[in-house]
Amino acid sequence: MAEFYQEVLEGINTPVLVLHYDGQIKDLTLLYANRAALTTLNLGLTPCMEHHISTLLPWIYEYLKWSELEIGDTRTLTETIGDYPFWVYVHKHNKTDFIVELSRAMLSEPEIDTTQASNPQLTKAFSQAILKAINKEVYFLKENQYLKSLLDLLPTMAAIKDSSLRYRYVNKAFCEFVGKTHDELLGLTDADFCPMDQAHQFQAIDRMVIQENRVIENEELYTDTKGVHHHLLTKKTPIMDNQGNLGVQFVTVDITEVKSTHKKLEELMGIYQDVSSKVEAVFWMVDTQFRISFVSQSIRDYLGYDVDEFSRLTPWEYFSRESLETARSMKDKLMGFHACEHYDELMKPQTMLINLLHKAGHYVSSEFRFSVMLNEEGQISGYQGFIFRACAQASIHH
Repeated sequence: MAEFYQEVLEGINTPVLVLHYDGQIKDLTLLYANRAALTTLNLGLTPCMEHHISTLLPWIYEYLKWSELEIGDTRTLTETIGDYPFWVYVHKHNKTDFIVELSRAMLSEPEIDTTQASNPQLTKAFSQAILKAINKEVYFLKENQYLKSLLDLLPTMAAIKDSSLRYRYVNKAFCEFVGKTHDELLGLTDADFCPMDQAHQFQAIDRMVIQENRVIENEELYTDTKGVHHHLLTKKTPIMDNQGNLGVQFVTVDITEVKSTHKKLEELMGIYQDVSSKVEAVFWMVDTQFRISFVSQSIRDYLGYDVDEFSRLTPWEYFSRESLETARSMKDKLMGFHACEHYDELMKPQTMLINLLHKAGHYVSSEFRFSVMLNEEGQISGYQGFIFRACAQASIHH
């Protein structure tokens, strides 16, 4: 995180310190001080080097040791530094960091209310310098509290990155997915916890979203710390902060299981295609209204249609009138088994004689051997099976 603070605060003329502790105030150290702060405090230190505050800046340490600041709270102190009076604004940035700003006291003490968490002088000072650099923090982490509370309730992963592609917000689902806490992820880039090649791909899309100011949906591959590959479906949207800086907000869903199921289905369909061609039969799947959801390529030899043509036909376009009535009667019979929970009967292979319309205009007498398909809720979702030629083409014409 020190590198992040250095990136956004180094060029600011206002003296700013970042103090850090792990668990207890007695462990408070100087995480970062910009050059203006080093000069003002006459510290003569190299930026980003950790030094214990109890000896370095005892007056701040003594105050923080007894204060009970909550995240987002700001307090104002007065301190003489190098014979000059300063207002010292102490802001509890997160669980482990305080941001301290020093400002020459140009106002009389009564004009500043030091008891309020939201101090007007701090707002003024930050608007002049620090807010320009860490405005992303204010916008993403303070103004969107309501939005964040909603996103935390979602099972879908959601996150926000700033214009430097550092994470400024991650919801609970995202934290659980990558195996890191909210505080651990803030300020990181994808390169800090993703395989480098994948991080570069993620960031390339992020830059396109920002530079072209457009929404991009794509599939991404992410490898977790255990080496498990995840297929992610991601939608990335540009987001603008108060200063007009574009960042990226995105939602992503792990579709690994869906991809795996789809692959297995494709393999299964390939087997059906192969079987269909060898036994001169057609494999098809229909929903409960007998609309085609899948049909093997052998339909061309069987009825003269290509797959796309036949898939667009309605049942009354490929069934004879009598066959459509037969199919509806079979459906009512199977629905009755389901309603009475006669699952042994329901799941038995079924056979139905039907006439199907050939593209040339004649009907083909066929035998449909099929079984019932059930969805996850146990409801009938359709029928699947093979169609065989029952006899020579009938002389019936359409």
